[in-house]
Amino acid sequence: MMSDLEKDILRTVLWFSLFAYPPTAFEVWKWMLRPSASRTLFDVVFALASSKELHTLLLEDEGVYVLRDSTTSSALRRERFGDAVRKMERVRRAVGYLKRIPFVRGVGVCNTLSWMQTTPESDIDLFIIVREGSLWTTRLLSVLPFKLLRARPGERVRDPFCFSFFLSDASLNLETLALPGGDPYLAYWTKSIIPVFDRDGVFEEFQRANAWTWDVLSQAHARGVVCDGSRARRAPDWLERTASKLQQRQFPETITQMANRDSRVVVSDAMLKFHANDRRELFRDRFADSCEIHHLSYDTT
Repeated sequence: MMSDLEKDILRTVLWFSLFAYPPTAFEVWKWMLRPSASRTLFDVVFALASSKELHTLLLEDEGVYVLRDSTTSSALRRERFGDAVRKMERVRRAVGYLKRIPFVRGVGVCNTLSWMQTTPESDIDLFIIVREGSLWTTRLLSVLPFKLLRARPGERVRDPFCFSFFLSDASLNLETLALPGGDPYLAYWTKSIIPVFDRDGVFEEFQRANAWTWDVLSQAHARGVVCDGSRARRAPDWLERTASKLQQRQFPETITQMANRDSRVVVSDAMLKFHANDRRELFRDRFADSCEIHHLSYDTT
């Protein structure tokens, strides 16, 4: 019979298996999903090395842990990491422009790039925090140059930039987006964002506003970044209104139809979230199925 620690470890590896991401022992400890008790890194390393129960289910592959019936591997992880490193260099150059927009408070990378697990076909997904009252102006100034350079999704270009999430610094709490019945994906997504530009400590404010994530990931401290001490300005109201009208007229029909029907696509003056292909519910349900197959309980709420 498995101990609570062994169940905690297996649960976490099962979660990452949904994304073909084999975690290291450190990552199993850091990203442990709702651990039954506070765990140390030594606890996890020792259990992975000595547990007969875990050895029947998990395989250690050059420092990462995979399910024995999985097709993922350390080689695949290294390949994806190499692609992500190349993409991060493009991010660095893009941030050189984005940080000059006076209304931007923070820029982060999210989705597969925040895990350094991208493929050549992956977009570069950006998460941008803006000064209150400047959302639409910031999006216009951010997206327009990349549109003109044909560096957006849908163009025949490698590593297109996807500006899928803009957030006002007056509405930093993302808990309102959580799916009914539990949303572990949102907690992982929120904690895993890699800040690449931070003006006046906005990402620390963001993590404080999302303290609810500690209930799901009690051992996952957010990534840090050196802060720029300057302060963001607010866009003039007339410019914000004009930018809003101009951009909403250009929205694809899919976005217009899905806007504010649920948490997949959100269009407001405080948040612009364009995740039309939002698979959080799918991943949650697949995870529940995996736990059931392995006789593990998991409370998603």
